[in-house]
Amino acid sequence: MQLDHKIFNAKLLLIGEYTVITGGQALTMPLKQYGGKWVRDPANVKSHEGLTKLLGYLQVEKSVGNLFDLRRFIRDVNDGLAFDSDIPQGYGLGSSGALVAAFYDRYVNDVDLDLTSLKSTLAAVECAFHGASSGLDPLVCYLNKSIWINGPSAPIVIIDKEFNLEKFFLLDTEISRKTEPLVTLWKTKGKADSDFRRCNVMLLDLCANSIASILNEDDENLSNSLKLISEKQFAHYREMIPENIVPFWQSESHFLKLCGAGGGGMMLGYGTLPDQSSLKQISL
Repeated sequence: MQLDHKIFNAKLLLIGEYTVITGGQALTMPLKQYGGKWVRDPANVKSHEGLTKLLGYLQVEKSVGNLFDLRRFIRDVNDGLAFDSDIPQGYGLGSSGALVAAFYDRYVNDVDLDLTSLKSTLAAVECAFHGASSGLDPLVCYLNKSIWINGPSAPIVIIDKEFNLEKFFLLDTEISRKTEPLVTLWKTKGKADSDFRRCNVMLLDLCANSIASILNEDDENLSNSLKLISEKQFAHYREMIPENIVPFWQSESHFLKLCGAGGGGMMLGYGTLPDQSSLKQISL
């Protein structure tokens, strides 16, 4: 039984994979093709395990847990509360972010209207699942709005308008992955490989150009920037590109790039990909 009608959508990091770690720009948005909602379903064992893990974490981390009505949360969990979500796990689409956003929305004692502080609180809650969190995923899921990060010290910018994404698509690798080992690999390569570091510097500018092109609806510059991102990722980020995706990476009609950490999950495409019977495509 659905407890309310509010849906917490998945999120999509449209531009900024890895470069955001070094202070680059990022553009992230709600992905309305997937989402989750609160239901009463005592038989949902997987959700119960996740909620129990969250509760245990908040009971230990009292500085975070005190911000929420945990007594009500406990009663609801015992009464069969479940978070019914179709967001695939291990895909980088914010499955835990949506849950954290839903938890904050339902159980916070006092809503925080300051975006920086709200992001910090959401990050602290999401640590229950990841050990470390920027808070960006649950912030997008909670606000259900696109967010532009314009550098580490710049204010968070909410983008209210809808983007023109008719040329974008997602390609499902059908591979679940974990972000942390991929980020560790990226950092290790950055320390050992000077060509890799130079590539990352160029990607900073290309990502900034891509975001500006999306915001300004400049399709020609967007296409040029994304094509270069695709080429450089293929040359220097091959460990993050699953082998089943390599044959489809780039052609005259389309090109692909990582969607988040890569390694699996979704790849982000631009252009027109010929129908592939074995790979699911999702239009944006």
